[in-house]
Amino acid sequence: TQIVEPEDDMDDDFGGMGDMMMFGDPSTLFPDLTKLYYVWDDSRMLMANDVLAIDEALGVFDGDKGDCVADEDDFQAIVEMLGDVDGMMVMRFAPLGELMAPMMMGPAGMVEPVIDEFFGSMKGMGFSVNIADDASAPGMLEARGVVYAPGEKSGILSLMTTSTMVDNTPPKMVPADVIAYSRMNIDFKKIIPMVREMSAAIPMGGQEIDSALDMYEPSIKPALDTLGPAMYNFSSVRRPIAADSSSTVMMIKANDSDRVHPLLATVGPSMGMEPRDFKGETIWSDDMQSMSMAVAGPWMMMGNSRGVEQSIRSMDAKGESLGENPDFKAAIAPLANTEAVGWGWLDPVQQYEVQQQSMKAMLEGMGGFDEFAIDPADQEMFQDAIGDSLFELSPEEMARCVGPMIWSLTTSDSGWTQKIWLLPPAGKAG
Repeated sequence: TQIVEPEDDMDDDFGGMGDMMMFGDPSTLFPDLTKLYYVWDDSRMLMANDVLAIDEALGVFDGDKGDCVADEDDFQAIVEMLGDVDGMMVMRFAPLGELMAPMMMGPAGMVEPVIDEFFGSMKGMGFSVNIADDASAPGMLEARGVVYAPGEKSGILSLMTTSTMVDNTPPKMVPADVIAYSRMNIDFKKIIPMVREMSAAIPMGGQEIDSALDMYEPSIKPALDTLGPAMYNFSSVRRPIAADSSSTVMMIKANDSDRVHPLLATVGPSMGMEPRDFKGETIWSDDMQSMSMAVAGPWMMMGNSRGVEQSIRSMDAKGESLGENPDFKAAIAPLANTEAVGWGWLDPVQQYEVQQQSMKAMLEGMGGFDEFAIDPADQEMFQDAIGDSLFELSPEEMARCVGPMIWSLTTSDSGWTQKIWLLPPAGKAG
């Protein structure tokens, strides 16, 4: 059976401009989907834009031998990392590189070595989902993402190789009512060597990057050498919920905080920030005081100004922290006694509520200005486009269906694996 889709108004080489684009013709990355073929074979449905591809697939099912992706070593390794799952998707980088080769002709060829250095030894990625079929599973649904990078780790992911035991005692500055919390181990002292390796791979322009590093390294490197590896992120929400209710803070452990102050004095002005005093600590903030950076105690903090200020207040305050929240402790119990590069917890119900109320507040706010007012018909179409559930499903109804989410990121000789579990609602078994 043939399905014919309407042809696009623009021709195959993006309006004849493909040869003029720095990165070549993007249309070469995508298959021609103006014609699709599908066929049912017993319980299988096959679909392709090339009828010969379907014919070859049917031949494999009938026992014909031929080149098959399932026989490739990288495919098998990614599938093994994903495990026994209900559904999966695999992306191999070797064929993708061949597909992108035409785009790396001419000036864009200068970017390719940088991309290789940035992603290092990554050979592929995989994604999967699995629905729990027994009560012993940590959650009622598990999603998994893997990065296949065998051998020596290099590139951006080489910064995430330090594993520590998962604990249920977040820093005391993390309030008990946050809606998301995570910890990542980042090897900050490897950042400058990694950037130098990337600059060395640039045919033109690498010297300028090295010169900039030579200029700023004396003030940056001492800070990077003392930061980490623990990096914490948490998000909270101020009620009643409005468009600016959310607040996110990143905290990095500083083993020698005195070496971090020059870093803020270097990057602060370049980001339009100025120093100000808060509770005896120096905070760098922008003109609107929407974003701030600070060094307080053994911590470097960055994020929403309101959140950074509250974190500084909490260092000496006696209030309930997330580590004392029984719901949080119960949710992360499946991660106990395991090692991970990173891990986290979030409350999807509260996050949904924030998004829902923020969207409503934004639409109502736009209606207060004639030039931004949305026509009622357009607003109805907008609601249809993003889904009626965003406006109609209440957080209470959602809470009856889903519980918290937890995740962990681990590393091995094969690469990295992130597991995400959606837990059942409180009081219900998995």
